[in-house]
Amino acid sequence: MKAIARAPYVPASPYRSELERAYAHHLWARQAAQEIRAYSYEAIAFRLAWGVVKRARVYTPDFLVINGAGEVELHETKGSRNARGQKAALDRLDRAAAAYSFFRWLLVERGSRGEWQTTEIRRLEGAVVT
Repeated sequence: MKAIARAPYVPASPYRSELERAYAHHLWARQAAQEIRAYSYEAIAFRLAWGVVKRARVYTPDFLVINGAGEVELHETKGSRNARGQKAALDRLDRAAAAYSFFRWLLVERGSRGEWQTTEIRRLEGAVVT
């Protein structure tokens, strides 16, 4: 009886989308070029008050990045802003940036030519989220 050849085990990608995988590769290249110190995927979660009943919701930014100056940045990758669910995701990002304004929050989008475009989400210090 012949043995059946098996393909080598390939673990599933830890990323939820191809966009996140591509951005992780971009961050890896930036770390290799010593533009950033470190990065981690879905490394931290934030509890946000939500709605009239203040039911707790958790928001997890895509990437935690330590920039060249040693500051913590939180990067959220997004495809099309018009895609299903994007409005709610952008609202959670906005609420997290307001509640935790001591971090630097960046919205990262892929441009039409494949380049990464970042928009900083700025909030006033000490903003209160209701």
